[in-house]
Amino acid sequence: MKKPPAKKKKASGPKPIGKITHYFGKINVAVVKLSAPLKAGDHILIRTGEGEFTQKVDSMQVNHKTILGARKGSEIGLKISKKAKEGDLVFKAEQPQPEQLPIMPIPKVEYKPILPQRIETRKEPEHRMVPPHIIPQPPPAPPRQQPKPRGYNDVKFLKF
Repeated sequence: MKKPPAKKKKASGPKPIGKITHYFGKINVAVVKLSAPLKAGDHILIRTGEGEFTQKVDSMQVNHKTILGARKGSEIGLKISKKAKEGDLVFKAEQPQPEQLPIMPIPKVEYKPILPQRIETRKEPEHRMVPPHIIPQPPPAPPRQQPKPRGYNDVKFLKF
């Protein structure tokens, strides 16, 4: 009697969403064959032979055109921050939560506005003021003379 084929046990843990098929070292770009959808802004985890690193997906391209998302089965160019090798696996990572800083009380500080000091201007006492009728006025302009009307007597004739 034949035994039925043994069922493969699924590995517990996250499933890879892609595999690196090629890596361009000078420009730090990996070609990734996706097995699940991926979009810009997602966080990914790349497991290499030396370790693993997490990064945010900032730049994805297909045929030298920037895209915002890719479907399962597509090959994309992905800008990565560290070195990788062909065959390295790409996993979807949880988005890191911003660290909660402890709320500290704000110290009470007394604020005083910095203003320039006011300079008092001295006013001339009223008894020293000059009355307006004493202030010298410019002399009046001389009256304009009207031109004298011309008649026939004023016209001179030329003789040829």
